[in-house]
Parts: sequence; structure tokens; C-alpha cells
Amino acid sequence: MLPNITVKFSTLPPAPGGFIPYARVEHCKYFIADNDRAFIGTGNWEWSYFNNTVDASVFFSGKEPVSTLVNIFDRDWNGSYVTTIQPGVEYKSLSSMNIFFRCSRDFI
Repeated sequence: MLPNITVKFSTLPPAPGGFIPYARVEHCKYFIADNDRAFIGTGNWEWSYFNNTVDASVFFSGKEPVSTLVNIFDRDWNGSYVTTIQPGVEYKSLSSMNIFFRCSRDFI
């Protein structure tokens, strides 16, 4: 692990009615910097999406417009389905989990 970086993952429980393909995931595609800049996009953050697809992106600046995204992130970050990744622990199938991270201001 790197100093001043916390990584968490979420696993949502199955729907009461059974498995639903491509549902019950957090498929977030946004980035927040310093609580006053944000990016929201439709593409996955993988090289082929930047080269082979047409997606939309929106950039925001200012604490007021970004505060909604900060609130959503904080709600997910502190949610009941979230686990903090610990060094030296093996986790089952992270590919099916939703991964997100937070860096402290003194990361750099």
C-alpha cells in the first residue's frame, strides 16, 4: 500500500428476487479533485475506450456544483457494503467488486 492512500471496495448483496445481469453495481465514472473540481464521463477508464469509442465528458469547477458529487462519494465511501483493503489480506474476486480510493492532500 502507498502512504496517504486508502482503497476500499463495495459488494452489494443480491437482489431479493434473485440475480439480475448487469445490475446492483456501482458503475461510477467520475473523479473529484480538492472538492472543487470534478469530471463525469460515460466511458470506462481503459485505453481502448479512449481510442475506439465516442463518449461524453463534463468537467465542473467550483465547490457548489461539485458538492453533490462529494456527497455521493462520501455516502458510498462510508456505506455499509464497503470494506477497506488491508495490506497482506487476500480478497475473493475483486473483479466483481466496485473499487474506489481516496488520497489525502499530502499524497504528492
